Amino acid sequence: MRKVIGLTGSIASGKSTVSNKLKELGYLVIDCDVIGHKLLKKARPGYYPVLEEFGEEILGAGGQIDRKKLGSLVFNNPAQREKLNQILHPLIKKAVLEEIEIIKEGLVFIDCPLLFETDFHKLCDVTVVVYVNMDTQIHRLMERDKIIFPEALKKIYAQMPLDDKLSLADYVIDNCHSLGDLDWQIKQLLFRLERMI
Repeated sequence: MRKVIGLTGSIASGKSTVSNKLKELGYLVIDCDVIGHKLLKKARPGYYPVLEEFGEEILGAGGQIDRKKLGSLVFNNPAQREKLNQILHPLIKKAVLEEIEIIKEGLVFIDCPLLFETDFHKLCDVTVVVYVNMDTQIHRLMERDKIIFPEALKKIYAQMPLDDKLSLADYVIDNCHSLGDLDWQIKQLLFRLERMI
């Protein structure tokens, strides 16, 4: 039997760390960001619709879409961000479903930053949120992206509040402590999930 597990969190919560650990342990992790990046490559399904919507100013070397240029265009503009999401999310969902269908048994993880916002959680049997408190999140984000406090807050507030995600989650991983503690929580979670199969 197959179980699909949705994995999400907020920016700088440590979702990628959890995702990488799951891969190290041999689990299949379908990464929605990676799929989204591939879809924007030249001649891939997302390339021409995005180019048509946002214009040639988003192009970089070799006629490829420059994701930084595209990101700066949509980040501070909710309407533009929504247009991009309307193009990419159905394509990402189709690709995710195709990957899930290949796996007939065991645990399959979907690493999706916008799991609840895009209704991707409806593809899942169980959802997991990686949690971190606001102070730790701000500190990690400033350090990771080399940005100042107001910029970090802006990035955090551009997303669905972490508390809202917590209320929708089946399981929560608390990533406020050490890597050793995080590893222990991941193993505990896997023990519970494996028993569901």
